[in-house]
Amino acid sequence: WIHVKEFAHALYLLGIGLYGGTLLYSTYNIAGPRSCSVVELVTKIASAGGISNKNLHYVAADRPGQDKEYAVDGERLFKEFGFKANIDIFSANQLSGLLSHYRFTEKSVRLATHIEEVRS
Repeated sequence: WIHVKEFAHALYLLGIGLYGGTLLYSTYNIAGPRSCSVVELVTKIASAGGISNKNLHYVAADRPGQDKEYAVDGERLFKEFGFKANIDIFSANQLSGLLSHYRFTEKSVRLATHIEEVRS
C-alpha cells in the first residue's frame, strides 16, 4: 500500500530511466513503506471512519490465504534510484484525509447528478 504521490514519483523516476535508456531491469515493483493484510486495512479504514469493523469482512473460501498480506519488494527501485516510500497511509491523519476526500467527492457527484436531473 503506497501513497499516490509517492507512486507517481516512482513512475517519474522510472520514466526518466526509460527515456535515458539507463534502466537496469525490465520490471520494477513500486513498494510502500510497509505491508499489511487486507483485514488490517479494512479495520483501519473503518476505525478512521468511526465504523465498527465487525462483520465488514469475511474470508473467501475460494482464495484461502490469498488475502493475508499483499507485499512487494521495491529493492530494485531503491538500489537504482534511491527511491523509498515514506508516507504511512495508515496513519490516522492520512486515513481521515482520504475518507474526507471520498465523502466530499460522493457529495459532489450526488449534487452534480441532482443539478442535471433538475435541468432535464
